[in-house]
Order: sequence, then structure tokens, then C-alpha cells
Amino acid sequence: MTEASFQPQGYLRFDLSQGKISTPDKRRHVVVPAELLTASGDGAELEAAARSWGEEQGKSLASLVGKKLLEEPPERFITELARFMATLGWGWCELEAWGGVLFVVVQHAPRGSGVRILRSFLAGVFSAASGQPFGCVAIADDGSTRFLLTNPESAALIEVWVEKGAKVGDVVSRMLQGEHLAGSQAKRGGR
Repeated sequence: MTEASFQPQGYLRFDLSQGKISTPDKRRHVVVPAELLTASGDGAELEAAARSWGEEQGKSLASLVGKKLLEEPPERFITELARFMATLGWGWCELEAWGGVLFVVVQHAPRGSGVRILRSFLAGVFSAASGQPFGCVAIADDGSTRFLLTNPESAALIEVWVEKGAKVGDVVSRMLQGEHLAGSQAKRGGR
């Protein structure tokens, strides 16, 4: 009796333009490091594992792009990051600036816990690649998710704004007015 050989190229389908991996049954899949699967608890451990994964990738991507990452236009770095994320099924990303407020926009990002993982991952990527600490806030918006890159101290306050319904434009407007820097705002929990 002859055995049929397994053909992996027919089992996984990669759509790199969308950043999706699927199986013939049309179920979406993502690739994650084993450390993320073993993280447990209230979510803090999962987020720490995702940030650590991001830091590793940030260092790797920065070395691929070159040592003058902050002096170069960010296109090459973000292109390499987009390719990495798309290959693992996490969506396709691009950089977007709104008057100095910086976002990583991820098209076709997984929802639910996937957003929390991506938020921590991206904070780790940009922190390690730039050598500066970053916090990240996820803002869902019409099929894409914008991940706001900001200082870690402001991230918690901006999260409160988003939880209370602030949209991308509202967040940018408030940041350009400096509200994210006001310590008294953090104590009051928003406006």
C-alpha cells in the first residue's frame, strides 16, 4: 500500500498583500512564538511576552535596516515590519502621521486578544528599534486598527479616552493640544 505524501503548500495559503494565512477550510491562522502560547494569567503575562517578542523583532529589523534608523526615512523599516507581520498572518501595516502624532495602521489585524498582542508587540518593536521607550494604544477604525505610538506615561490616559469613545481624530486633536501631558487629566480619567 502506498502512502499519500503531505503537501504543505496546498494546506496553508498565504495572502501577503492582506497579511493573512488561511487553510482550505477558509479559517484564518497566525504564527506566534511558543512563549506567547505558554503565557497565562490575567493578561499582563501575555502582554509582557508579546512586548518581549516585539523587542526581539525590533532589534532584528533595525539591524537589517541599518544603524541609522532614526536618521533615515522610516519607509524601509516599516516595509520590513509589514513584510514580517504579513508573513506571519498578522495583517499588513503602514506608518501614518497626523500632525506629528504617529500611528501604525494595520489592515486586517486579528481582533480580540490579537489586538492586545499586537499593541504590546508594536510597542516592543519601536522601543527596541529606536532605543526609546514607547507605549501603544489601539484604536479600531473601519476595518483597520490604528496603533498610536506614544510615550508610556501618556498611553494609559489615552486608553481611557478611547474606552470612553474617542475616535482617532478626537485623540489627535487632544494630543496636539497637549492634554496627554497634563498630570491632572490622568487623575480625573479624561475630560
